[in-house]
Amino acid sequence: MVVSLRKLLLVLPLLVPLTFPALAAPPKASPAAGLRMIETVMTLVRNEYLEEVTPSRLVNGALDGMRLLLEERKLDADFLEHVPDSADRKEAMAELKRQYGLALDRYPDLQRGEKLAMETIQGMLKALDDPYTIYMNPEEYALLQESMSGGNFGGLGIYIELDTKNAKQLTIVEPMEDTPASRAGLRARDQILRIDGKSTRNFTIEQSRDMLRGPVGSKIVLTIRRRGVANPFDVTLTREQIHVNSVSSELLEKDGHKVGLLKLRIFGDSTNVELEQAMRLLESQGAEAFILDVRNNGGGYINTALDVCSKFVPTGSRIVSVVERGVPEKVHNSLPNLRNTTPLVVLVNEFSASASEITAGALKDLGRGVLVGVKTFGKGSVQKIYPLRFPEGKVSALKLTTAHYLTPSGRDIHKLGIEPDIKVEMPGEKIGTAEDLQVQKALDVLMERISQSPAPRKSSIRDAVRVASVQEQRAYIEQALQVGSDYEVLDRRILGQDEVLLEQIRVKGPDGRERTFLFDLSPYLGQ
Repeated sequence: MVVSLRKLLLVLPLLVPLTFPALAAPPKASPAAGLRMIETVMTLVRNEYLEEVTPSRLVNGALDGMRLLLEERKLDADFLEHVPDSADRKEAMAELKRQYGLALDRYPDLQRGEKLAMETIQGMLKALDDPYTIYMNPEEYALLQESMSGGNFGGLGIYIELDTKNAKQLTIVEPMEDTPASRAGLRARDQILRIDGKSTRNFTIEQSRDMLRGPVGSKIVLTIRRRGVANPFDVTLTREQIHVNSVSSELLEKDGHKVGLLKLRIFGDSTNVELEQAMRLLESQGAEAFILDVRNNGGGYINTALDVCSKFVPTGSRIVSVVERGVPEKVHNSLPNLRNTTPLVVLVNEFSASASEITAGALKDLGRGVLVGVKTFGKGSVQKIYPLRFPEGKVSALKLTTAHYLTPSGRDIHKLGIEPDIKVEMPGEKIGTAEDLQVQKALDVLMERISQSPAPRKSSIRDAVRVASVQEQRAYIEQALQVGSDYEVLDRRILGQDEVLLEQIRVKGPDGRERTFLFDLSPYLGQ
């Protein structure tokens, strides 16, 4: 499996957006569909973009896109002329229609696949000088949807990027656990020089992805260049069915204490459910603290960031505020949370962006988590995705910057990033290895926090166990029965004794035996 990081993870100028899904009403398919789609995109930009944009700026950008396409094909483009800066919307659009029609009259082949329309749209958006506002063709949009939902396909299990610091060399960002790539020993920052003997020089992300994927059971040979190894070497792998979970977890132990490691790869469709399942499992195994790892996580949906933060902060905490053009600031508060407060460290690096920064910024500002690592990327803008039924029979999309966000303390981190509380520099290839210094530092911090945590208070009611959450109740019952979650709740009753709120739970284990547990709910009330 390969996830295209040009849109999703690490090539951040074209990164996955901090998004709200939206829907643009599409034009009906017709010979003039391309021109009408150009009008649709222009209207969306004019009405929804973060900043007000003049009609001439958009139209002249569109004309530049047309010119670039013609010149790439060595066609005459001298008939294309910019509109004056003073042109109003009606005048500018009329001139764009006229010149677009001239181009199609001269070069009708440009109508095939709506190539001229798509390049015109690309030019219009380029004029905004905003790397996060882009037009995604149907293939790119399908890849975005697949990546956000996890996908299922034959592949290797690696995240890839074109390394802009190294002549856009195809590079492994990170292998996934328990995949062909990880089992073959591939590492973060390994460079893929050849795929089945074919050089990857000048490959696009899409071309690389298509070559790396293939039928389950088929073999592939990668030629790898690795830092510290004198010569490139070949690795033969067998493709497997890959599903990309957005969350992975592991129980770590140090000095007799248990810590849950939660790694978030993206803030996607299933992240909230996956994270909840992972936390419940770790809690049932006795986790006393958590490490939330958002290194190399380029972001995702803002609502998912809200879900993630809500698992660690008190109900109703201010998580993020979003500011759109001409609209009052909208504050997003955390959702209900019954979990007890446990020590938390958040791991960040220079590729933690967007929704990762919302999460890290909120947990830092609220004093809920200690940030360990290096300064984050610094993406403080918000995009919406507008699906477009274009070209005919397909769905492309406009990703448009519509807002910027502020952390709970009111900070705008755009192009600034978030500084960690504890700076720990480390080569990217060490992430997830035994030499992961940032995880080691996180464990040191948590050991100190655990040692400083007050011992749990005993209930004043005989035989009652104090709990602060449903998860603590469940963990206690499972530990007492030693059967995991394989039991049936027969009865639950709320009781009161000596002004203490109690809950009595009667359960039946898999052996048919019934047991009754009494829980002191005082911590729910802050007592």
